[in-house]
Amino acid sequence: MNSTHSKRYTEFEVDPSIWDKERPLGVSGIIRCQNSADFLEACVESCIDGLDELIAVYHNCTDETVPILNRLLEKYPDKIRIYEYLPYVYPIDLSDEQFSETLNLPLDSVHLLSGYTNFAISKAKYRYAIKIDSDQIFFKEQFKEWCDAYRSQETVRIYWLEDWAFNFYEHYVKNFKNSSSFCRRILNLLVIYLSNFYFSYLRKRVIRDKVLVSLSGINLFRNAGKWLIALGDEDIDTTYRDILCPFNGVRDLFFFKVSSEMTYKACYLPKKPGYNQVLEVMFHNKKLFDGGLIWFHMRPCLKKHREIYQYWYNKVPNRFLELALFKRNSYFELKRKYNVFIRPRFEGIFSYLYTASKLVIPWNKLPNIDEFEVNINQTILSNYFDNFEAEFKNNLQKIVLDYLTHIENKYKMSLFLGGKGFKESLCFYLSDFLIRENGDYCRARFYGCSEDESLRNICNYLEHFEWNNINSHRIKLKRHPWMNLLDSYKGCRMIYAENEDELKFILSSIDDDNGLILLLTEYEIVNEIEMNSDVVVVKFEFSDVSVYANDIIEKNFPYLFRYVNSFAILLQILTPTVVYCQWEKSSYKKSLLKQLI
Repeated sequence: MNSTHSKRYTEFEVDPSIWDKERPLGVSGIIRCQNSADFLEACVESCIDGLDELIAVYHNCTDETVPILNRLLEKYPDKIRIYEYLPYVYPIDLSDEQFSETLNLPLDSVHLLSGYTNFAISKAKYRYAIKIDSDQIFFKEQFKEWCDAYRSQETVRIYWLEDWAFNFYEHYVKNFKNSSSFCRRILNLLVIYLSNFYFSYLRKRVIRDKVLVSLSGINLFRNAGKWLIALGDEDIDTTYRDILCPFNGVRDLFFFKVSSEMTYKACYLPKKPGYNQVLEVMFHNKKLFDGGLIWFHMRPCLKKHREIYQYWYNKVPNRFLELALFKRNSYFELKRKYNVFIRPRFEGIFSYLYTASKLVIPWNKLPNIDEFEVNINQTILSNYFDNFEAEFKNNLQKIVLDYLTHIENKYKMSLFLGGKGFKESLCFYLSDFLIRENGDYCRARFYGCSEDESLRNICNYLEHFEWNNINSHRIKLKRHPWMNLLDSYKGCRMIYAENEDELKFILSSIDDDNGLILLLTEYEIVNEIEMNSDVVVVKFEFSDVSVYANDIIEKNFPYLFRYVNSFAILLQILTPTVVYCQWEKSSYKKSLLKQLI
């Protein structure tokens, strides 16, 4: 999926070099929306007064996001501009197959979050900008003070106590881990006394030098009518990006000058098999200054995430603290009494910011959440979920098959490689990939969207591919380098296992007939697995071998098609008499294998 191959999306490609033009002094807010209705209106109302404009870009919305944006546009016609983003965008959390596909994309591809964000920034009119998340509710007055500082052109003077307070902050953060308990108590008293001078220093630096200021917030969770703060836990194996941290946003959301050197690029984070991330990160060499706690982060309260946070609350309730108790304690006391956990490199920063800001955080401005209505909705949704899920699976299979048939008819091409058809396997692969849209589909149907509206993101994903009428190519096996390697195994029995558990199961069920067995594997075989001496292990890196000439297909589905090419060649060379495989555990690879043998 190459972002440059589709003419349909050229209007969403961005050339950052044009960002260096002179712009009027002011601050543009950049907000991306994808089913963001829960707190979108509260978010915009909390920051709009401080901004000169708000650029709202929405993508694949099936809830009330767009009507809310239009309502806000009517209210603030001189400040809000709205754009729809059409290209398919990969989510942050990815399977191995999705992650493999993204690796073939440019770092600023229109199909990545980085390209999505850069498009939004390209619409900014003013000299400075800040990215805003729709689940943030800003502290109005404090946020406006920072925006005013970026707009200001007054002459200011930094006094020695302000300069000293800034040096003290840097000393505090740098030496936080090495300070004794007694020293930390003394240092926290100094924080309370000097923090006003520290923030005054930063505002003057913004006015005078337009330095980059990073903002942070507080994670909030609501359960049984009570506001809670998660205390963090390094021993909990969270696969949902630090859901149990009390604070969020350290040096990733900040004011910046709109210029070609301040653009977002993809950052790839392979975490473990089946769980990878592609984030958007602004790579730059500018120094960031910490501007304090400036918003409530409502992510744990979003309908689509509440379930996972509820799971952790039920599992480890002692790692959550009622807001009243949290407010009553200093950071040092939270650490001592409740063992609050923050990643070590950020702990000094948040300790200072919470100590400095605790008394001025507008806790009374927390939004009202009608939990009774939410709980009813969740109950009703659970009752209808099975029906919506079945409906989704039927629609998904039909839409994928219709799409593949349309491709065949439109381009007069037959979907096959190595003389073997793979339309069924391709359908299996796409369905397995797109089944992850199930949750969004069910929620969209529950909130009144039609089936077509709820399937929009799937159609968007399929339509962004480009196909050409490529004549089929025949692989010349005699010239292939694998021929010498595999020729002696022709007609053998073959084992195919996707993981060690499958391999152990297959080995335990194979009969004792004499004859060579070739074990085909994509992973390292551990020594503990006992195998007969007649079993020969051959490891292939299918995803790294491109042997077929259809470039258009490989750009669209690199992982699948390289695998198809490799598999087709292997089986044509081997022509195995028997294949041992755990067929009941379906996958697109096994679906492909069934057709090719």
